[in-house]
Amino acid sequence: HVDERHLHRLLVHLKPLERKGHLDIWVDTKLDAGDVWREELSKAVSEATIAVLLVSADFLASDFIVDNELPPLLEKAKEKGARVVPVVLSACAYLRDEKLSSFQAVNRAKPLASLTEAEQEAVWDEVAQEVEKALGRR
Repeated sequence: HVDERHLHRLLVHLKPLERKGHLDIWVDTKLDAGDVWREELSKAVSEATIAVLLVSADFLASDFIVDNELPPLLEKAKEKGARVVPVVLSACAYLRDEKLSSFQAVNRAKPLASLTEAEQEAVWDEVAQEVEKALGRR
């Protein structure tokens, strides 16, 4: 949730695909009070064909993400061809993470934080293009 402003920009760029019905976006911010959140998360991961990962030091520091969310996503990518699309938000250990760095980042590991606002928007547009391209492969 520390990187929520980046999530907002991603969702803005994916909105046209969602509006056309090409994409069903799931983010944990859709959880409501009373939801069995672990089950909802597990279901979302099991149904995912594309995962956009917003990678930052906070993301990599999260035990929950590293222990619970990443393993099934990476396994699904390996075994069932799910597309993993990393976006490096800030300087972090992305390139030193053996499993995660095997997936090419959209911004080639040049952190969004080091880019101008216009360059960041271009990266978000490229993410949307990658998602659209991945949808065509299904």
